[in-house]
Amino acid sequence: MDFWAQRCLEEVAEAEGQGVPPPGHTSDEAMADTVMDFLFASQDASTASLVWTMCLLADHPDVLQKVRHFVRLKAPKYTCVNVAAGCL
Repeated sequence: MDFWAQRCLEEVAEAEGQGVPPPGHTSDEAMADTVMDFLFASQDASTASLVWTMCLLADHPDVLQKVRHFVRLKAPKYTCVNVAAGCL
């Protein structure tokens, strides 16, 4: 992400030096759209993070117990959600 943003800024500077408009993909809106796509459209990363979290909870039942307690305390109507390991 940093390399891409740096390159966009270089392209803007090059265009200014040549007296031409900067490329369309370097506008604030276009760059913001790309950043948002990168951050929020990466479903694979979200899935991997969720699986990693569930594996860690399965490997650390003491932490899972704390999560269960917190959920029961804060969201009592959601205390029995079917998941692979049984009720939350």
